[in-house]
Amino acid sequence: MPPVISTAPSSPNWIDTVYYGVSYSLVYPIDWVDRLFLPEYEEAEINRSSLRVIGGYEWADNSGIEFRRAIRARLRLPGITDRLSLILSEDEPELDPPSTVNPGAVTPSDLPQVKQKYYQTAALRYAAYNQFNTQVDVDLGTRSGLRPELSARFRQRLPLSPMIQSNFSLIGFWLEGTGFGERARYNVEHPFSKDTKIRLDNAATHIEKLAGVTGDSRLSLVRFFPRRVAVSAGAGISVNLPLWQAQSYSASVVFRSAFYRKWLFYEIEPGVNWVRTPGGHYPRVFTAAVRLEAQFRIGRK
Repeated sequence: MPPVISTAPSSPNWIDTVYYGVSYSLVYPIDWVDRLFLPEYEEAEINRSSLRVIGGYEWADNSGIEFRRAIRARLRLPGITDRLSLILSEDEPELDPPSTVNPGAVTPSDLPQVKQKYYQTAALRYAAYNQFNTQVDVDLGTRSGLRPELSARFRQRLPLSPMIQSNFSLIGFWLEGTGFGERARYNVEHPFSKDTKIRLDNAATHIEKLAGVTGDSRLSLVRFFPRRVAVSAGAGISVNLPLWQAQSYSASVVFRSAFYRKWLFYEIEPGVNWVRTPGGHYPRVFTAAVRLEAQFRIGRK
């Protein structure tokens, strides 16, 4: 292992001591791209140890305030093989079918009962292939309640032009209690300048025990400012296919900035949602969120 060159302050206080202790003991080596927004596809492609800790409060005018935390860690295991990593997550969403229905028996009126839950996940990831802008990974792990899960991911970067970049991924998974499912994602980014870009995210999810496919799309405009500040404004829609029935609409603005240290961030996100009720109505629900995030890495103050 190459020698570690410390970049810690000459007289660190307790918060610096904790930060550098975690960074050098848990996530060495690491060379993240220094960006305010780390898209999911970029985070998945990083073949280095990483640790992100996020916590904050989310508010909706129909349900009150709720504390949410997220921990996403990836620890490489070079002592075994460079292709193997340990994935830990406490912010992994998945759709579970209602327990009271039979496979394939869900009707459109049942869809509002299907709620998004968040699980703790621990898995071993094997990087089977990584060449020519293509990645293939296989995960074997467990979710909350020791539910075994197996998944395989195919990712492909698809440059559409020197300026327009796109990414495609296809995931096949099996989760105890949920069964087999597939999820396809496709996103496109087009920069207007070095500080402004537009991004379109699309996803389609099919689960064995649910009829049809859930499609999600979000269009965002991202603007970067000096001093590590960024704003992302976007709107999205969730649709049930093949009925083409909108299940929800959403719009939000995310203000994100580093503060106090380059590895500490805060987010403020006001928004509004329209979620379909069993009667076919779309009541308006205002939302707001405040989050704090620490990204542990090497060579950052």
